[in-house]
Amino acid sequence: MLTANGKAICKITNGISRPNYTYLIPDEGDVQIFFNSGGNVQYFNELLAGMHIVVGSGNTAPASSDKAMESEVTDLTVISTTGTNDNGNASYEQDYIAIFSRTYRNDTESDVVISEVGIQHYGHASNTSPLANFLLARDVISPVTIKPGEAYTFTMYIG
Repeated sequence: MLTANGKAICKITNGISRPNYTYLIPDEGDVQIFFNSGGNVQYFNELLAGMHIVVGSGNTAPASSDKAMESEVTDLTVISTTGTNDNGNASYEQDYIAIFSRTYRNDTESDVVISEVGIQHYGHASNTSPLANFLLARDVISPVTIKPGEAYTFTMYIG
């Protein structure tokens, strides 16, 4: 499910109704302002480049008001991260907004259970457009158990 932040980023505007700012709500603190005046999409490309899959053990149904994962799991090792949210031109063959994938390996000595997946932005989009951490999308999934030494790939499709 897209969060309110995800919906704000994907909002379709035209030359008349385009706002000077898009307001995004971080996981803590005050509302952050994301500058997009004059139709400059460079900031949006930088913003999307900072997003990736995160996993957690929460099980509360997702809501558009979600600002963070319910219970993010951080003790897995990231093996690879991919995203088709590049700065290439959209085409009719590209029938999606973005596809994010991330492979995690369990290097602990215990099973790790994952039951929520999200797309999170961390840090800053650029020096001129600082952003706090914010959640773009979050879904609750059937629990996946990753045993010690095993790897698992999670994918989120926005289309």
